[in-house]
Amino acid sequence: RYLNYPGFNAIFFRRTYQEIVRSVEPYMRNFYYAAGGTYNEQKHRWSFPSGAYIDIGYMEHETDWMSYQGTSYCAQLFDELTQFQWNQYKMLAAWNRSTVPGITPYRRSTTNPGGSCHAQGKQHFIDTCPPVPVGPMKFSELTQLWWQPRKPGATHWFKDESGQLLSRRFIPSSVFDNEDGIRNNPNYISQLLSLEPNK
Repeated sequence: RYLNYPGFNAIFFRRTYQEIVRSVEPYMRNFYYAAGGTYNEQKHRWSFPSGAYIDIGYMEHETDWMSYQGTSYCAQLFDELTQFQWNQYKMLAAWNRSTVPGITPYRRSTTNPGGSCHAQGKQHFIDTCPPVPVGPMKFSELTQLWWQPRKPGATHWFKDESGQLLSRRFIPSSVFDNEDGIRNNPNYISQLLSLEPNK
């Protein structure tokens, strides 16, 4: 998004180092080499011609967030947020900051249901920013099931402890939105239905 800004930096979090090596690094190579990026495996850092960079971090243990105290990242990005401890996500908000003109600091997260902070994540995003049904229910020929399309609801505005005005928004996505995924993995719905429900 801001790779042409010399002062831009971001950190991309996964819960464990093994997840970084197995899935994050190979995935990033598909995109960042094409954007002119170079990768330092020792630092887990992508650097770009502008001087912008993206670090890759992990917090396997509950207190690992302390390793990032005092850092300053324009963007904090969490993949599979509910696999983290909620305190890790909460405490790192203080170091989401930008001194670059034109860049407002931001945080982005993706997740599937389940995980250690499922309840907190649901309350923080979904309960305060509920999605809105769009049109009538649809029938999926691939799964032989009915489903309700949804779109993002209203943005939730709030003030943090310092009085700064912030916002958050939940962008819903359903397995039914990914027809190629269902087509390529016809048993996936059955596998999901066999799981214990999350509340």
